[in-house]
Amino acid sequence: GRPYSYRTVRDMWETAVARAGVADAHLHDLRAKSLTDAKRQGLDPVALAGHSDARMTARYIRQHDTVVAVPPKLAEF
Repeated sequence: GRPYSYRTVRDMWETAVARAGVADAHLHDLRAKSLTDAKRQGLDPVALAGHSDARMTARYIRQHDTVVAVPPKLAEF
């Protein structure tokens, strides 16, 4: 029925982080990750975030680019 409250989501996040043994993880890290991934996939992160100003969304997007290596194809026998 109803959406979770922010407090409930935060509590679930903190439980998951503790069980995973991850230090220094914050709920807003998840938002930044999703917006960064959306941008890399050519989607509109501003629409996903629901911001009216792209500058606000830009604050969440991680600025470093990660090079994705493509392994060589193995010879077929």
